[in-house]
Amino acid sequence: MLSDNERQRLIKACQASHWHKLYLLVLMAMVTGARKGELMSLHWSDVNFKESTGYLGDTKNGSSRELHFPPVVMAELKRFQEVGSGLIFPSAEKPNQPMDFRKAWRNALTAANISDKDVLNADGSIKLEKFTFHCLRHGFCSALSDAGKEINQIAKLAGHKSIQTTMRYIHQGRDQKRQIVNELAQAFSL
Repeated sequence: MLSDNERQRLIKACQASHWHKLYLLVLMAMVTGARKGELMSLHWSDVNFKESTGYLGDTKNGSSRELHFPPVVMAELKRFQEVGSGLIFPSAEKPNQPMDFRKAWRNALTAANISDKDVLNADGSIKLEKFTFHCLRHGFCSALSDAGKEINQIAKLAGHKSIQTTMRYIHQGRDQKRQIVNELAQAFSL
């Protein structure tokens, strides 16, 4: 999970990226929890500009779902809006295929001082796990949990078929855990 400071650094690095749509892609991932493949396969015809939604017809679990875009995402989508049904994130060389944005992503992580490699302790154990694009999905689920949203709501927004899957995506911070324990102690009148 990213701290607020790390998230802001990443957003700024994406805005400054040589690939002009990296900010839009990362923003969409952060606020929708959509998988990388789902976002990369989005077509302009999947976006409903009147309703501020996107339609995912081919998801990992085989079901379709609707994404809801906040105004900041809609503003970015409108900047790049194209008529037709082409990909939102096409490759420059092969417009019918999604952009390979790995280099732009790595450069943004480097600029934001976020590691894309595991940081190891002296004994070889992992001290800090690398940050991948998929971590944005974990961050989405965790942020919703921290905001007090119910697990079934989070599962539905993330496109999970089971709550058990969603539970693996939720990473509660130390402060949230402390708050839960304190609330429990209060409930028990301790």
